[in-house]
Amino acid sequence: MAVREGGKIRSVTKGEAIALRFVHEGLNGNLKVLLALMKLIPEFERLVLESSGTRPGGVLVVPNVTSMEDWERMAAEHARTVAKKAKDSGNN
Repeated sequence: MAVREGGKIRSVTKGEAIALRFVHEGLNGNLKVLLALMKLIPEFERLVLESSGTRPGGVLVVPNVTSMEDWERMAAEHARTVAKKAKDSGNN
């Protein structure tokens, strides 16, 4: 599929086109789509891990959705969860 980004046209898979549309809609204030996207992020990460054999990284910053304090709290909570899962899987 062809998509236009910044005035340039590039080819993407149907899955990438759907993900780009979700991000576009979410950034334009469609809260329903943004919430759906947030629920799908772990699945996207799993698919990336399976297809590439690497661990995904990076941060998606969505302006005016949460405060910096809330973001830091959620990031710290996520880090604790990941560390606990790693520790628990190492004990099995």
